[in-house]
Amino acid sequence: MTLLPFSASPPKQTSAVPYSASPPRRSSIQPPTRTPTQHPIEHPKKTLTRTLLTFFKQLFSVF
Repeated sequence: MTLLPFSASPPKQTSAVPYSASPPRRSSIQPPTRTPTQHPIEHPKKTLTRTLLTFFKQLFSVF
């Protein structure tokens, strides 16, 4: 009885661990993880906005 709830919860945590900083939507789409390496690191805010823009662009391109 105790094993069932624990066995059901880990999969959700494992999927959230690598994408802890990003929303769960990115877990389904892997390409956004490549964007930070392409752009040089200038300012955290600029890189974050760029990653968000590229992420949304890829989202629209997928749908």
